[in-house]
Amino acid sequence: MYDINPFGNTDGAQSNPQDLVENFIDIIPRSAAVGGVGEEFISMRFIVGSKGSGKTHYMCVLRERVLEKNKSNYNSVFLSDIENSCDGTDLVIKFSQHYNSDILNEKWKLLWEKAIYCSVMSLFINVEELNERVSEDNLNLLKKYFEDLKLTYDCRMGVYNYFVQILYIYDTKNKVDEFLNHKVWFNVKELLIHKVLRISPPIYIFLDSIDDDYEHAPAYWQKCQKGLFIAVYKMLSVNIIREKLHIIVNIRDTVFASIKRSEHQTKIANESHILRLHWNKKSLSYFLDEKIRLLKDCFFIGNFHNKNIQEWLGISQMHNKVRNCSEDVTNYIIRHTRCIPRDIINICNSLSKIKVLKLEQSNLDVEEEIRLRVSNCAKEIGDEMLAICAKQIVIDEMPKNSHSFSDVYTSVDEYTKSRYNMLRQVLKNLDTDTFKKDDLKKIVEESKKIFERDIHILDILWLNGILGYVNNEQVYFYMNHNSISTCLDQNYDEYVLRSCMIDALDIKNLRSRPVI
Repeated sequence: MYDINPFGNTDGAQSNPQDLVENFIDIIPRSAAVGGVGEEFISMRFIVGSKGSGKTHYMCVLRERVLEKNKSNYNSVFLSDIENSCDGTDLVIKFSQHYNSDILNEKWKLLWEKAIYCSVMSLFINVEELNERVSEDNLNLLKKYFEDLKLTYDCRMGVYNYFVQILYIYDTKNKVDEFLNHKVWFNVKELLIHKVLRISPPIYIFLDSIDDDYEHAPAYWQKCQKGLFIAVYKMLSVNIIREKLHIIVNIRDTVFASIKRSEHQTKIANESHILRLHWNKKSLSYFLDEKIRLLKDCFFIGNFHNKNIQEWLGISQMHNKVRNCSEDVTNYIIRHTRCIPRDIINICNSLSKIKVLKLEQSNLDVEEEIRLRVSNCAKEIGDEMLAICAKQIVIDEMPKNSHSFSDVYTSVDEYTKSRYNMLRQVLKNLDTDTFKKDDLKKIVEESKKIFERDIHILDILWLNGILGYVNNEQVYFYMNHNSISTCLDQNYDEYVLRSCMIDALDIKNLRSRPVI
């Protein structure tokens, strides 16, 4: 009767795709902050958003929309499964260290382009509904090209599979350059464009963002994913590829921000193929209201005929003890998140257990139970944010030519934990959630004292959404309101930590108004 997670799974990649489609909440009519899912939705090639913003959910819905549009005409399109695993962080770091930063983007672009071509060739060789359209001579040519490149083709393989295989086989700079510049690539492209794709149905390939891998080494994966974006974007300029080969990619917002800061900014400013998932208080409030509306009747403390947050939890206001004021319970929940659906789902799955507790304990103080559960979830969110910062610090400390990333990161987890504890200590020593401009120097000096070097702590906290600034009473965090600079602007009068950091660090809440 009572589902364990009535608000859904927090990880779209681990959810049943059909469940994601059936429970999809169309946020678009209520807020321009999130992209559209109308007819033009299926023409999207890039879904951009932070971790937990719903990229996988939107990708599943897009795939279903394409399927629905073509269900009356069997074999009119070919849809691959969604790829969401690319376990190659060590290989990504090693490849990145082969090249100077001024040519690295181009090298990543070329490597992703080759991985995509290999996956497409693999489909034509191994998928009956595709290879029956291709002549035997051309199929043999495709196989020969694989042999020339020393890559496998005897089973269907995805883009991420070939990406990892290429990095594994071609493990030195000379080998990589030889592979990328192999004379066979001209023939591959010519065969695909002029013969194979022209007689094939439209092919859809779905590449989900690789969030877990990304967080192992953000700086390296950002450049890698930037190369993927550029590779797919450049392919759109070839008519037959744009019409027949639909590569749909989920991209981190930080990667997109990096692209916007680059020479590609003017080209992508109004690009119609890009769907950006920006969440704000308005869109998250609607998302939460709709999630509550979909709940089973048994989860409501009040009248389940009126499915709103007050009837669900039995209260509509929270008393803010520190500020001695009342606060809307929806705002209270949202401000303890990173302003993403994943955190809302996580908190509300915990809150959904209150109804059962209320039945068992008639005198249960619901408001205190809400406060406790939200605080526990906020602590987990804050801890995760600090852990991501610690990983970034560890990677920044790696020697330039240290290729064995697994020895530095995966095998020495205690080293990362020590950086996490040191970062916590820096912020905990300051013991406040709000700072003046002059206080920023104290944070830097405190970090130098504890880490015994300059770790650029302000930029790390800014990039990972922990530290923001206040301008005209509006709070700005990285990637909010087009704040895409990778360096914290230190010219404002007030700076704040996210509300969840108060619970994670157990520090004083000194700001007069809550941070949302």
